[in-house]
Amino acid sequence: MFAVAALGIGTVCSAQTESKTVTYSTVAKTADKVIADIAAQTGEQLEVTKDALSHVLVLHVVDVPLEELLDRIATVTSSRWTKESDGRRTLRPDQPLRRRLAREAQRERAAAIQQSITKIQEQLQEAGEREYGTGANMMFGPYGPMSTPGSMAVARLTGLLRAADVAALDEGQRIVYSTSPNRMQRSLTGNVVNSVLNTLVEEHNTWFRSTAEKREQERLAMLDQFSEMGIDSAFFEMMTAGQVPKLIDASVAEALLVVEQGSSGMFGMFSGTSVSLSLLDANGNVLLSEEMSLGSQYFDFEELAAMTGDEVEAEEDEGEEEVDETDTALVTFRDMTVKVARATQRFSFEEDLPEIAPDVLQVIMSPVQYEPLAFAESDGLLAVAKAKGWNLVANVPDDLDISRLALSEGTTTVRTVLAIIEGVRDVDTMLDGDWYSLMPARPVESLNERVDRAAVQTYVSRVKARGYASLDDMAFLASQMSEEASKTHAAQAIYLSGHPTEQNMMAGEGLWETLRLWGMLSAGVKQSLMRGGSINFSQLGTAARNQVSKMAYGTDANLMPLQQLAKERTMTPFDRLFARQMAGRGGATYLSEPTEVMPAGLPGAGSITINVTTGGLAVSENPAIGEMAFFQSVGAEEIAFIQFMMDAADEAGEDIGIPELGSFKIGVRNKLEIVFHLSQEAVMTRTLNDDSLEPGASVVRLTNLPPEFAAEVSAFKALIAKSPFASMMMMGFGGDQRIEPPE
Repeated sequence: MFAVAALGIGTVCSAQTESKTVTYSTVAKTADKVIADIAAQTGEQLEVTKDALSHVLVLHVVDVPLEELLDRIATVTSSRWTKESDGRRTLRPDQPLRRRLAREAQRERAAAIQQSITKIQEQLQEAGEREYGTGANMMFGPYGPMSTPGSMAVARLTGLLRAADVAALDEGQRIVYSTSPNRMQRSLTGNVVNSVLNTLVEEHNTWFRSTAEKREQERLAMLDQFSEMGIDSAFFEMMTAGQVPKLIDASVAEALLVVEQGSSGMFGMFSGTSVSLSLLDANGNVLLSEEMSLGSQYFDFEELAAMTGDEVEAEEDEGEEEVDETDTALVTFRDMTVKVARATQRFSFEEDLPEIAPDVLQVIMSPVQYEPLAFAESDGLLAVAKAKGWNLVANVPDDLDISRLALSEGTTTVRTVLAIIEGVRDVDTMLDGDWYSLMPARPVESLNERVDRAAVQTYVSRVKARGYASLDDMAFLASQMSEEASKTHAAQAIYLSGHPTEQNMMAGEGLWETLRLWGMLSAGVKQSLMRGGSINFSQLGTAARNQVSKMAYGTDANLMPLQQLAKERTMTPFDRLFARQMAGRGGATYLSEPTEVMPAGLPGAGSITINVTTGGLAVSENPAIGEMAFFQSVGAEEIAFIQFMMDAADEAGEDIGIPELGSFKIGVRNKLEIVFHLSQEAVMTRTLNDDSLEPGASVVRLTNLPPEFAAEVSAFKALIAKSPFASMMMMGFGGDQRIEPPE
């Protein structure tokens, strides 16, 4: 990618400027500030467009030709220099180059998807040579063992997918193919489709009957394991209902093949592409449902190990590569870098963490004045360049984070820093003679994901002034950046102020998009909904209506029958969240499939209503003194869960390291259950917390809450104690605590 980008850059210069040289070194700054420095040093008229604010550069050059430096800056920023009529030169986005890079990234993604499809087809051939299994291990492995007729059918149909179509999906998007397609679906037809579907029912039923005894033995063994954890059989059946195969005893009226790009697994641990097949009868009941992964991007544990230097040290011990003395040179981190790293790496179960010094807190909370990448990442890159004698031009992406290395100063080497940086998937590096360049591996995506420093500073300033994050504050933040960007290293100030995901712990799926929708609603609409009113989708503005459509047709839609909503309201928020995660996507009827519920698009007659539940709120008086991020603003549910975990640990004689919580201001939390009525039978729900804190609010310890608030906490704590899911938590405390099932 670097070589391609370099070929697209042209140099505009005169004989006079060709002889100018530059010596310059800087920690991370936006490109406009770097160009201004170079212009001041050389006397050249150099300018930038607004795009330069989206590039964060680290430079270290010694006596280099000005024109070569400018060309390399253009390369790492995917830009070009243009000469104006008055002699000025302006760094502008190279749009043709960026479009080409975007197409290349799309082709690379399509090639990776095609590789997964080909791998599945190869495994399909291997699977066809052995007998079917029981399907018990379907959840394991990147592609699945294809041990049932249903999983084999998914694999065969996966071979029909166009990799380019799948690669075009953005995060959270879906494609639905149907044998009876409506306006929102694509056609699923052809000889292969007919062959697969015509034989699937008979093969499935034959397999179902032949493996019945073995599957029952496996089910009972699993039931015994759960029983030891205190989970009663009724709850076990509910939790595993979507995973138990059944006999197909009705004619198939429609088949759906669904491709999804998004998070999957327990609490979204994996991100990737999945393909699922559902067979429906004439009444819309799901007769069979199978899912297969096209390859997930799991947590890279090796990369995580490298962040601590373990991987690098192991490689050095093996002596596979020759190491020169520059590789073993120690990296020195500035004093403020170490302090910032210590402050931003504190969110773990650690006790007695010291208060963050005011000057350090000011640095972290002011990302406009103090660039977040100007500390560990800058120190590391500059140390490498100086030790190696390289000229450095780096456009640093926001998700590059080596701050942990600053906490092990005195042992971090140049080789460690290089190994970590060059091991990050989203970074491209190139050594060209004595020039070392770094840029995002996917420049266009990186630009779109760059954290808006001004938006972060506005958010943390509002939270500081108010004393807590209001719902409107969180909606503002969500409107300015993606959830992924808000969790990068460059957005670390958000966590010290209260990240929206931590302030809505029990919200479940779709929080960020729901916050965005909330920010699109007018004050009048919000007030009407909060008073129990209803608003039709047709009455929403265009942006809000499109947002509801995005949510309702997305991977996190999680549609449910209206009667299921009533059942969920009887569960604790913790149980409801856990049950949804265990059940996964899909359902027993067509009502879980958005394109079946809304075959012609978002219905104008659909509506939004809100149910409001009012309870207590506790806001940390000193949110940045060492508490974990989600201890900054908690309601009765969260307090009950914290106390339950601490009591269970004490009973087991174990210390789970939850720090001593400080003082809290008491306020009010309105929990908003937002219900999207998508049809007469199907709904989608989301939850948001609307907190408020009056000036001069009383300050108490969590052990001395006001009576009404304390009673609310006790009630939730009693419900958690009866929860079957709570018994699963006991496995971490020796596994011998038995919790009685719900009465």
